[in-house]
Amino acid sequence: MEHIDGLKIMQGIRTLYEFVGYHFHGHTLQPFRDVIAMSGDTLAVRYERTMSRLEQITRAGNLLKFQWECEFDDAGIVKDRNDILAHRIVLQIPFRTRNTLYGSKMRSCVYTRRHVRMKLYNMLTS
Repeated sequence: MEHIDGLKIMQGIRTLYEFVGYHFHGHTLQPFRDVIAMSGDTLAVRYERTMSRLEQITRAGNLLKFQWECEFDDAGIVKDRNDILAHRIVLQIPFRTRNTLYGSKMRSCVYTRRHVRMKLYNMLTS
């Protein structure tokens, strides 16, 4: 299994948490789904790969909870939470659209941003 964003084992039940990025995983609302990207694949291929992976996780007997990045943003969970916006992790990491668009050199920032959002989501929902 590739990396997963979160795991909770309680009373023998494995719950896996996945935060799914809008562009990286090829959300169906993205335009130009059949255009080949610089990475050599299309958004449609990324989406199918993601859905296949999530299906494998559930077929293995795990409970899966996942959320698309756009759903998280639309929910406005963080918007009105000054305590979260002022958290030291959030203040230290550059959240820039440029990081998402220009991949390779910035990939560690994108990866870190995703995990910070997952940590924030866990703080809000627990």
